Amino acid sequence: MHEMEDVSRTERRAPRISLPRPLPFHPLLLAAYSVLFLWSQNLDEATLGDVTPPLVQVVIAALVLVGVLTLVLRDARRAAVVASAILASFLGFGHVDRLLAPLRLGQAAQFGGWLVLIVIAAAFALRARRSLAPATSALNVVAFALVAVALVTIAPHELSRIGRDEPNTGALPPAAASASGVGTQRDIYYLVLDRYGSESSLRLDHGFDDDLPEWLAARGFFVAQQSHANYARTALSLAATLNLRYLDELTSRYGRKTEDVTPAYRMIRNNAVVPFIKSRGYRYIHIGSWFEGTRTSPLADVNFNVGDESEFSSVFAETTALPAISDMLGREKRSHRERHRAAALYQLEKLSEARAVPGPKFVFAHVLLPHQPYVFRSDGGVVTAEEARRMPESRLYEEQLQFTKDRIREILEPLLNVPEPSRPIVVLQSDEGPYVRAGFPGSAAERLRIRYGILNAFYLPGEASRPGSPGTTPYPTISAVNTFRMLFSRYFAADLPLLPDRSYRWVKGGLYDFRDVTDVLMEGASGGSTPATRARTGGAPLAVIPEHVVGIDDPTPRSAGSRPTRRLSTT
Repeated sequence: MHEMEDVSRTERRAPRISLPRPLPFHPLLLAAYSVLFLWSQNLDEATLGDVTPPLVQVVIAALVLVGVLTLVLRDARRAAVVASAILASFLGFGHVDRLLAPLRLGQAAQFGGWLVLIVIAAAFALRARRSLAPATSALNVVAFALVAVALVTIAPHELSRIGRDEPNTGALPPAAASASGVGTQRDIYYLVLDRYGSESSLRLDHGFDDDLPEWLAARGFFVAQQSHANYARTALSLAATLNLRYLDELTSRYGRKTEDVTPAYRMIRNNAVVPFIKSRGYRYIHIGSWFEGTRTSPLADVNFNVGDESEFSSVFAETTALPAISDMLGREKRSHRERHRAAALYQLEKLSEARAVPGPKFVFAHVLLPHQPYVFRSDGGVVTAEEARRMPESRLYEEQLQFTKDRIREILEPLLNVPEPSRPIVVLQSDEGPYVRAGFPGSAAERLRIRYGILNAFYLPGEASRPGSPGTTPYPTISAVNTFRMLFSRYFAADLPLLPDRSYRWVKGGLYDFRDVTDVLMEGASGGSTPATRARTGGAPLAVIPEHVVGIDDPTPRSAGSRPTRRLSTT
């Protein structure tokens, strides 16, 4: 009897088998997800290099937050519950604000809602006992699932890049590379004004005559009145111009069914123009924009940029509560409009200062003016977001265009007002024409001519190294792809024959599925395509432009005039 009682007591005293406590890693996963989600929405614009800095920063911040709360609550699992609520509130603020915008609740109401969530999470964390472990496990599973969903989208896209051939960059034909002699030692300025239309483009779309071409001509510029963009998208246009060739290789390397623009970005950053010009004794001064393709240059001797923050990091910051908190504290809110304005003013200032830099130098500036958003009045005053919503689009464009013209004149005057031997070579060019204004009543062909008509002007002082040689003199229809073929042949005796001047559109869903529309543009410019034009473009004029072929309006489904919460801007 006593033996049975002893056994019963022993069984009752036997230690219970307990499962290990789940580690609370859900705050770190939620922090990582906020960055990975944005990346998954911008796979064709952002790279791992763009994503890594904000990803590392936000995970470290989450780790610090959990550590501090653990010291206060003396339990990592309780701290993690509160930390996840805080992180969800802060990192998800911009996304929720975008979703709630139609309800007009205001940011104060959203702050109140997030505060309630944090209080509930804190109350649970302090009072929970047996439910803390399953709650931690559930939060871990949810956070892991969110990260997994993002990675399922990201991983195949990034794996497809591994082993993929890189675009050929940095090399010119042997005939150019072996050109004898140093050539000119004049400074060279290559200034790109984004979406500055040609005279005919502006007249057709907005109904006014631009006086800048006349001003340029009076000061010795050759203005190519019938010039058209090779591609009506900045990344493609600059990639072609700075590598002196069309982008057919992108089609063959990456296929027609892709929207991945990063190969074009790489062609801009590691282009063929800069190595050639640096081999002739030049320093390269890069005055960067906010646009990722021209923000900085690895080839530059000097990089000027209003900030080192990438576009991806900037967009990510806007998905958080940072802008709203800055607004509540009365501090400057670095919206895309503010960033656009600040970057343009910085670039224009650096262009004015560049003439004091010892030469010979090659100065490149891609100025996003009169590109949207419209933030400048003609006198340089600020156009607020509210005013931009009320003013007619044509008026907004004209105001920003006038400001741009005035500042360009101020920059060019001192460059040209020196003895002739000291005057620089200047190329003033647009990468694409303006967006067609809303409600434009014209035909598809007319809309195409607006989008592709560009400002293209050359100041070419001194004598050509091969006077009278073919390809050393600009002409009315010269396009941007021939810019440096002409300059290098003219001033450095490079043997670079000019390419046919062609313009391409592409099919939706296929960034490199190019369609030649040169004949349509030339008919509008000259009243009819010439046999030479048809021989260059390989066909008869297009009577109908299919709607699935893009290039007239915004070439992407995003708005380039605003900073969407979940998408990067584009030009």
